[in-house]
Amino acid sequence: MKNEGFRGDTDSAISDYPDLISDTTVILAKEKVVPDVVDACTDKAAFKAVFGDKLVLPGDALSINDIAAEPKIEITQFNPSGIYSLLMLDPDMPSPHKPEFKDVLIWMVNNIKKNDFESGDFTVEYSGPEPGKGQHRYVLLLFQQPSFQTIQAPSKRANFQTKQFAKDMGWGDPVAGVYFKVKHGDA
Repeated sequence: MKNEGFRGDTDSAISDYPDLISDTTVILAKEKVVPDVVDACTDKAAFKAVFGDKLVLPGDALSINDIAAEPKIEITQFNPSGIYSLLMLDPDMPSPHKPEFKDVLIWMVNNIKKNDFESGDFTVEYSGPEPGKGQHRYVLLLFQQPSFQTIQAPSKRANFQTKQFAKDMGWGDPVAGVYFKVKHGDA
């Protein structure tokens, strides 16, 4: 779905072309996930993320305890022949004002077939939140892969270069995404 008339406080380039930019890109741009983590999000798919009994909506504030265990993921709109990868990232480590370790890769699941999330390869196991300070943005991004891929887990989770990794894999921009906030320690 395309945005039909957003006029917010994000960059003027976004609001100048509302019919060309997905709703998710606008939401992610408002919180600077676009361009900090990815350049855009196409909205060609959709998914739900549930931590415990909490369905995550864009911009939700969750606690460290809420995200201690991996979420349940349900891909609700998809290309029937598509194969997907899901990444969860914290771009604000150790603090939003000094994100020296951005992006921190929290979770990576690859080769997800259609809406069967459990069919995927859990390439990087869920790690939960790391200690930090301030209110962090977290983002779950769904990418469509060009085909089945053998993907090696990166050697480290900190300073994960999301844009470059997606480019190297031939994924392009994510097809769906959701972000939420989590308060860490003292700011």
